[in-house]
Amino acid sequence: REIFACKHVIVAQFYTFPDYLALAASLALLSAVQAKQEPWTCTQLEMSTDPFYRMFPAYLGTATEEDTASQYLQNVQGHCFMNMNISTGFSTNEAGALTVSVTYDMNESLGFCAEHLQASTAFSDSYNFYFYSGYKQFELTFTDEWEIADVKKNGIRFFTYCSDPFTFLQSTVTSALMWVGGNGASKYLPTFGDKPTNYQKEMNAKFLKQFTGIGLQERIINIVDIDQGLLKTGDILIGRRFTGDATQWMLLEGGYANHAAMIFAPADSKKKYVLDCPRDAGQFNPQPGAAMTELNEWLGRALAQDYEMVWLPLNEELRQKTELSEENLMSWFKSVEHSAFSSVLGFFAAVDTHDESFPAPLNAESVPINMRLFGEFEASSPEVGAENHLQMVVEGLRKRLDYVMDDEQRAKYTNPIDIPTISLFAADTLDMSLMELIAVPEREEWRYEANEGAPIFSAGSFVAGALKALGMFDGITVNTAEFTVKDIYELDIFNSDFPEKPVFASKQTILSTTASFLARSASNYPAIQRCTRMKT
Repeated sequence: REIFACKHVIVAQFYTFPDYLALAASLALLSAVQAKQEPWTCTQLEMSTDPFYRMFPAYLGTATEEDTASQYLQNVQGHCFMNMNISTGFSTNEAGALTVSVTYDMNESLGFCAEHLQASTAFSDSYNFYFYSGYKQFELTFTDEWEIADVKKNGIRFFTYCSDPFTFLQSTVTSALMWVGGNGASKYLPTFGDKPTNYQKEMNAKFLKQFTGIGLQERIINIVDIDQGLLKTGDILIGRRFTGDATQWMLLEGGYANHAAMIFAPADSKKKYVLDCPRDAGQFNPQPGAAMTELNEWLGRALAQDYEMVWLPLNEELRQKTELSEENLMSWFKSVEHSAFSSVLGFFAAVDTHDESFPAPLNAESVPINMRLFGEFEASSPEVGAENHLQMVVEGLRKRLDYVMDDEQRAKYTNPIDIPTISLFAADTLDMSLMELIAVPEREEWRYEANEGAPIFSAGSFVAGALKALGMFDGITVNTAEFTVKDIYELDIFNSDFPEKPVFASKQTILSTTASFLARSASNYPAIQRCTRMKT
């Protein structure tokens, strides 16, 4: 049962589009996640008709003290100047202060236009606006030890903003349309609709097309009749809907969906249930956190909120050869029932590498900066939802420090309590950047004081835990905390032949309650080979 190494991807047919396009979309996603992160230029962003997230900076490059080649960034494209050279020099005085000298050589201007350049560390930013060509010079001086450590380890990061004032406003509105909607009872009024609004779905579909290569076509048949008698304990439900939050998670994970759940069909009952840990209270379950919901009620909620669902039945041969235990599954579930969903845990699980886990328009270089800005926001505002994100992140980073330290490093431990002191200790003692620390795998045995020591889950890690409790991974050491939704549906444990695929009725027929799309046989697609980081 080699389910974690190179394998054929079972492509789920979440929507109708030609097979060649499915292959192209899959390859685009794989290349986005696996390829070395390259700067996402304004030219690439401006090729699209929809200005998504142009109010955020685009990464240009990084200059470090040790790498002399990086101190001469050449032929960099900006928003207004098509050919920029960035020269950087580093010097330290007797008092230990670090001074960075920066020279911008601005060439090939597009006309009357302002280039908005940003030079950043994990802890501060410097902004400059330039209208005219030529050499522009300035100096940055750092005296805080944690910022000096960050510059010496990670260098100075350079960004530009790919928008003028009009495009900035247009981008803000366009990006907001991805997020506004899905919180009430009306289909068309944004803040009163259970379902994503039509414009919301359209904007998110365009976003996925632009940045992942996924081309979507509206389904004519929305509901497909499935004999619920075929659903068995351990079968998986994979879902998504087109909201800003959902598509961002799909982009970060490099996947096609953002939710996962497990079927529970007890042998002593005619009823069937769904076990899951959804992001929001009321989305699938009346109460927040991990829950068991009657199948038809769960599917009704999914349909009401415009979720697309796929059923992935476990491989029958594997089911026969494996001693699956519903009793153990229920015992585990009772021990974690009502456990909270954690977006921080989902973030840690999705970030597998320090430099290749952020496909455009995201970039790894801005993550420490965004963490700082979010920390400043959270410090001045009430908790966002039920989860104290900053406290969870800091605690997660401290756990990673403890996990990677050897005895010699542990003797130098300074008990860092926030991101600046964690960054300083990681750079000085462990020779690790903040992003390298974030990429250290989450461990399922970790418990967070921010959650009072109770178990927490992402949607993927909950289903992985359920599969483990059921007995699917017996004989294999599996770290369930690292599973994303994508990792769940890529497991080679499902029935790829699907001999009992339901027969579609006419395109005009609306069939009864269940799923809005089906798993499609991998044999319908050219084989796609993929090697993933081991989750064991």
